Amino acid sequence: MKIVSFEMIRANLFPIIQIAGFHTEREVMRTLHAGATHVGFPLDLDVNKEDCSAKDVGTIVANNALEDRAVLITYAESVARLSHLLETTHCGVLQAHGNQSVSTLRELRILHPTLVVMKSIVIGAPNWQQVLDQYTSVVDVFITDTYDPVTGARGATGKTHDWNVSKTLCTTSPKPVVVAGGLTPKNVAEAITTIRPMASRILHS
Repeated sequence: MKIVSFEMIRANLFPIIQIAGFHTEREVMRTLHAGATHVGFPLDLDVNKEDCSAKDVGTIVANNALEDRAVLITYAESVARLSHLLETTHCGVLQAHGNQSVSTLRELRILHPTLVVMKSIVIGAPNWQQVLDQYTSVVDVFITDTYDPVTGARGATGKTHDWNVSKTLCTTSPKPVVVAGGLTPKNVAEAITTIRPMASRILHS
């Protein structure tokens, strides 16, 4: 199993497989041993319930030296809160959803120089195309998600989006793209074959 470091992500040398949503340390380690390269921990969410606390995540990450492979997934928006979560969880990768500003992410990178930053692009949401232009200078990776026009939810919908849009995004984005949004063990292989992204993410349940 390849261990993907910060520099490998930035250089886009290897595919990344990220699984998110864990309740126990055993689940995390079994997932990594099965071949996942990264594990995601959702905290400070806008709708859904957290799977475990920030303190518990920090214990899991520290006990197993997973800093380079642990992803903080969050809608938190302030520099202070984001920095606190990063310090508590020891995650080396930030997956920023929500309305974090460019200046917030830029300041956060100054406080955490080795941090890898991923920013969500919610396919189908109003003005989603602008995210690419606005955030390219402050992120290492973009990650797709799905907009639900019925509920207005921006991500965490359990629904897929138009994979042809993601495929185009992967070929035009100046930064690597992780494909997510409604992916399951049943459709992830088809998504990867269709889109050819640098990575994919499945929500563990």
